[in-house]
Amino acid sequence: MPAARPSCTVWRMRLDAPRMLLVLTFAASLVVNALPVFRPVLVGDDVEIVVRSWTWRRTRATLWEPQNEHAMPLGRLSTRGLVILAGRPTLLPLLTALQGPIAQLTAIGLLYVFVRRELNDPNLAALATAIFGVTSLYHQAISWFAASFSLLALDTMLLALLAAQSWVHTSRCWWLVACTIGTMLSPAWFASGVLAGPLCAMYLLLGNVRKVEELGAEGWWRVRRLDFLAPPLGTVLFAASLPPSTVEHVMHLEHYEGRSATDAFHFGTGTWYTARSLVDNLCLGQLGVSGVRCPNWLVPFALVIIGAAALVWWGRAPHRRLLALGLGFIFGTYLLVYSARAEWDYDWADFSTPTWGRYHLLPQLGLALFVVGGIRPGFVLDRRRLRIAAFFLVAACIVHFPRVVAQHCYREPGARPFGIRLIDPAEQQAVLVRVEELDARCLEFSIDAETARAALGRQTLPLCSDKENVLDLLRGSDKPRQISVDEARRLLDSGRD
Repeated sequence: MPAARPSCTVWRMRLDAPRMLLVLTFAASLVVNALPVFRPVLVGDDVEIVVRSWTWRRTRATLWEPQNEHAMPLGRLSTRGLVILAGRPTLLPLLTALQGPIAQLTAIGLLYVFVRRELNDPNLAALATAIFGVTSLYHQAISWFAASFSLLALDTMLLALLAAQSWVHTSRCWWLVACTIGTMLSPAWFASGVLAGPLCAMYLLLGNVRKVEELGAEGWWRVRRLDFLAPPLGTVLFAASLPPSTVEHVMHLEHYEGRSATDAFHFGTGTWYTARSLVDNLCLGQLGVSGVRCPNWLVPFALVIIGAAALVWWGRAPHRRLLALGLGFIFGTYLLVYSARAEWDYDWADFSTPTWGRYHLLPQLGLALFVVGGIRPGFVLDRRRLRIAAFFLVAACIVHFPRVVAQHCYREPGARPFGIRLIDPAEQQAVLVRVEELDARCLEFSIDAETARAALGRQTLPLCSDKENVLDLLRGSDKPRQISVDEARRLLDSGRD
């Protein structure tokens, strides 16, 4: 009996190791990306999004109003939920800062379920989550509230993929319907969600091809060969639901400088930018490197090396459908984004910096799928491999955390070369506290929000876009009295020290 105990221990270790690695991945991801939660601020377009969902009336009025190129009705509704949960302006930075990390942890969990079911291997599923989750490459999508909707779009995309997977395994039609609903909802968070339909269709089509290979040419008619048309239908339904005013706005954005989106879309330039980004971001970014642009003459040589390594990996891969899906995530995202940004010079826009980190969210997931799809069966996370994985997770935290810190720092004017400081939320909080104080005085003196804004003028929120007036966060009195603007100004200003 004593001799049987070691084998029992090893068996338990093998059973529990994938979950342990998953837990370690969750923890490491939080370590790398948790800084904005401890120093929460609203940045850039954040205040615009919050203002448009500050009341139910505004939420309904702006439900289909796009934020740049993103028609985001689900984002408007979820922001309204955050506003209700916050209750007051001073809590908004914290609650909006939590959205990104929670959405990322959700994506990690969904990825684990998808890969485990696809490969029937929890070890490889846990490895995929580690590759995807512990990185600073797409930290902007986690730390910036306006970009965190891309993670919510990814969560919905993964749910659609899981529904497609269930349809393949069970042949129950409601799963195919659920997949179509998922592909329709994914772009309602963020524009990158339009890829949900094509990627789910790709997954189903690759599955049909594999079945044909198994059954032979005569078995083609036994394959449900038209099921791959259902996911793109969801994307079409979303596009068809867009009001004409939303389409007009998206097609003629300010940064197109009078041109339409189709005129500014250049696939050739987007292909070259994709090639550069593969080297500058998806490869070097794994090492925590940012802001380094590979010389143009060196890019083809680097691509030859990357392509050769990918071909070798493809040749030995036992799960090529997963590899192909990973490539779809990588190239589908980069080609779409960079072709739409083709009017911008790659070096001038500095696409290799964290400023554009949100563009690498889906490609990083694609890389994880590509890697695990090439690992042969029999890979087991025993005690030794789990220790190695834990070591690499710690190393990843050490490598990537400085890049995250750098994204939350600023250089003081006239400071020495290393005179940088972390962004301080205090100045922004002081303005939000003032807004709460003004709201309290509006209630005290029965002043409505419109009169208060007319009396106080316009004020912007530090670190945020100057397009919005932070005083739009005033709710005012529900039972206002007739009062002049001058009198309202006197009463409101009397609250100042």
